Amino acid sequence: MANPILSNLFSFDKMISESIIKIVYYIGLLLIAIGLVMSVFGAFKAGAVGFIPALLTAIIGAVLSVLLWRVFCECIIILFRMYARLGDINKTLGGKNIEAAIPGDEALQAAREAALNTRNAAREKAEALKSKLKKDDTPTVEAEVKPAAAPPKRPSAKKTAAKKPAAKKPAAKKPAAKKTPPKK
Repeated sequence: MANPILSNLFSFDKMISESIIKIVYYIGLLLIAIGLVMSVFGAFKAGAVGFIPALLTAIIGAVLSVLLWRVFCECIIILFRMYARLGDINKTLGGKNIEAAIPGDEALQAAREAALNTRNAAREKAEALKSKLKKDDTPTVEAEVKPAAAPPKRPSAKKTAAKKPAAKKPAAKKPAAKKTPPKK
């Protein structure tokens, strides 16, 4: 049996870009690890005073490199998945540019089929209920229509409230100004 990656490489039945991105990611991790080891050995050349700062710089640089490398690879995978979703949207809207399904989306395809089946079942049930209601719409002699009871009346918003006379506040007494004798 042939290697599935090599058979997919020439057939274009399945997209292999996500698999290749994963391989490229691991190669990048290996290169970052080699760079970390080289930076640690370079820290020894910095001498006694510069060893600790060079070592910390190497470790922090390696951690940040791994994070950024992961984000970069994920962005590339997201681009491929966006392309797949746009193809699905195109297909759903009846577009002319319909291509084969993107591999790795079997669960998504199963969910779409389940949603389509559920929607069709709901439509059939609604149609059955509509036809049943149409049959039941014929008036019968026994059915007597009673007018709906009127809701209780609310008191009007404009109430005349008894106004209380405003209480007068006593005026505050001002202290008497003392006259100071003129200075000599």
